[in-house]
Amino acid sequence: MKITKQYLILAFLSFSLMGGLSAQKSVVFEQDNMVFYGLDFTKARFTGGSGMTSPASMQDKYMPALNELMIDERKRYDVAKSYRKKNVEYYFYMADDFNAEFDVYNGYVNGTVENLSADEIKSVISTYNDDKHNGLGLLYIVDEVSHGRNLITIQIVFFDINSQEVLLVKRARGGMKGFSIRNYYAGGIRQIIKESEEYYEKWMKKAK
Repeated sequence: MKITKQYLILAFLSFSLMGGLSAQKSVVFEQDNMVFYGLDFTKARFTGGSGMTSPASMQDKYMPALNELMIDERKRYDVAKSYRKKNVEYYFYMADDFNAEFDVYNGYVNGTVENLSADEIKSVISTYNDDKHNGLGLLYIVDEVSHGRNLITIQIVFFDINSQEVLLVKRARGGMKGFSIRNYYAGGIRQIIKESEEYYEKWMKKAK
């Protein structure tokens, strides 16, 4: 599950910014508390073949395993540090349920794909009807998993939990690598979280 030096460089340089979808995006940086909803794969496109595992195994085994890993090793996948939050609650039940129910086979496509649109991102957030929490929410919407290029693209979405208004969206790519199937995918996710810490300050300055 190794990744070439070329792709490592590409992944680092490709951490790109997508404009916020709301004038209220400054709220993202003012809040100390946040609810993290985990990885949502329901809009993911898998390109470059099935990779190391079948679509069914990806859905039944590795999607829940990746969310579980982020909870169990939250110091290694430290979104609180990257997004400068004092308190982060991990509430992955909804994402896990949605990931288990969608038709994963439709996500395996040939050729290149377009980035998820603003409307597609909003449609995902609209399904997170959470009456147990309020305030700022964070969801990682998996956009593309490129087995051919060993890259995972994620839409980092901050939103208002009560109104489900999308506050800020940033698109990021991470280089997938690792010596097991789970760790291969997790490598790209961890890179995105780590590099978010550097880019967060730039997002904050841009929002002012």
